[in-house]
Amino acid sequence: MTRETLDLVDLKERIALCKDFSGAERAMLLVSVNMIAEYDKVELDMAMSANRGGRIDSMYAYLSVDDGGEGLVASAISAELPMCPLVCYRRETAAKMRPYALLCTQTSGKVIRLARFTKRIDMEIIRP
Repeated sequence: MTRETLDLVDLKERIALCKDFSGAERAMLLVSVNMIAEYDKVELDMAMSANRGGRIDSMYAYLSVDDGGEGLVASAISAELPMCPLVCYRRETAAKMRPYALLCTQTSGKVIRLARFTKRIDMEIIRP
């Protein structure tokens, strides 16, 4: 199903009327659907985009924090990408991912932090 054929009003209505979701789940889903409508305004660096010049020496990642430690945050960011880890290599892109991290902290109740990783070790090189 493409974004053009996705009727967001109908989807939101079905989510609102479905009795299978808790209040928090329903709120998260409705916010996510609203974000889908705004997706064209978000410019994320995706794997299928062209490589940028230079070497990537740092990565940014949104991490959730609880008593068990840390975990990588993933969020629904579009109809085409139902779940995507909030990881990138540009600070500007991390700033554009922030609304998704905020949504995750609101629905999970967990602290979420943006971390920058700077030590790079090439573990494997896979060639075509």
